[in-house]
Amino acid sequence: MKRKEYIQKAKELILKRIKFHAPILYDDDIDEKVLKQNGIDSNMPVFKFEKKLNKRLIKAFELAQRECDFNLLFSFDSLGRIGENSLRKLKNCIVYSKYSSMKLLENINKLNVNYFSNSNYDIKFSEKYCKINNLILNPQYENFSLSQKGEENGVLYEYKEFLLNGDNTFIKFVNTTDIEQKIELEFNFPLKNGYYFFKKHEKYIEVENISTKEKMFFNFHCKNAKFDFSAVDGLENSRFSCVNLKINLKIKPKNINFVFFNFGKDIFNFNNFVSVNNFYQFSVQKCCEIFDVRVKTKNFCFDNMFNIDLPKKIWTRWANFDNAENLMDRYQSYRKLFVVGKNKYSFMKFGEIGLREILVFNGKRFKKIVIVSSDESFLQIGLVHFYGTKTISKKSLQSVEPISLSFGRG
Repeated sequence: MKRKEYIQKAKELILKRIKFHAPILYDDDIDEKVLKQNGIDSNMPVFKFEKKLNKRLIKAFELAQRECDFNLLFSFDSLGRIGENSLRKLKNCIVYSKYSSMKLLENINKLNVNYFSNSNYDIKFSEKYCKINNLILNPQYENFSLSQKGEENGVLYEYKEFLLNGDNTFIKFVNTTDIEQKIELEFNFPLKNGYYFFKKHEKYIEVENISTKEKMFFNFHCKNAKFDFSAVDGLENSRFSCVNLKINLKIKPKNINFVFFNFGKDIFNFNNFVSVNNFYQFSVQKCCEIFDVRVKTKNFCFDNMFNIDLPKKIWTRWANFDNAENLMDRYQSYRKLFVVGKNKYSFMKFGEIGLREILVFNGKRFKKIVIVSSDESFLQIGLVHFYGTKTISKKSLQSVEPISLSFGRG
């Protein structure tokens, strides 16, 4: 093989292992202090090389480091006749001895990404998805959740994805036939690129980011699931990490079954359908408490933007681990055009847009307040008028009586 071709192929293999491989971790005990004392940056990949070095390989490492930052570790035995001066063009390069401290050698071996694999380095799955009998679902936004209903061989299914204590997915199956039905279910939850340590327990998986030390939990209610934590074909440990599971469900005739998944900061689970459904309803309630005002004006486009589109955009950003701070500020600025306060609501006159109705969430439902024209300013609850006020308590919003509001002529 010609020199140039050899160097190019070596460089490509180095970069593939840096880009795709993750350390093969059997525990999460990484000693950051020992690594730092020996000049190893734990925020970058660790590439340990123990074979005999030559000038062509050194050139390949040099070219690879122009495209990607990583720690490059050589053992003294790998240098052979290569002098350390030949390594001066390499960045983050450390030469260690097999007689170095056991703690250092142990951490190097744990974080090493240079190992053989049969991978073709194709990413199998990078998006979040749910597949039922080879049908990839396409849930749509509906009332602070992603929802889809369908039917497979007489089995009705209902999919819900919602936010509360993390990201939740709930799928209900109803077998309407007189025979047992089988459902093949696959669920994929991608993680941000990085190094993770996974530890499987009976009803949850512990997921720790090795770099940030952030610990999360994938809680699951299902049986006999087969788990995979790498999104790269042929790699058991990859920087492209995920929680992928496959289940073969058996649903008895005229019976109901369900699965539930949660990815969040706490360990918890549900054992029955009613508890999961109540949890979903509670998540919707919490969202309604945040987006607690809706309006009806003479401007339909504004109504649609404020009542539906803007909350949907914010919720979708939340579902993608984005706090959507700018959009929330925008929502609050629009809200202040009509209402100020949370437990006690003061209504604002915003005549430019032709306000007709204001709906405020009272903890259970949206209570309608009809805007009426009058020379005087008042709030009317049922038959009772409260003159000179534009303020109402949350308790009054729970009244079954109709409510109307006049801003007066002023």
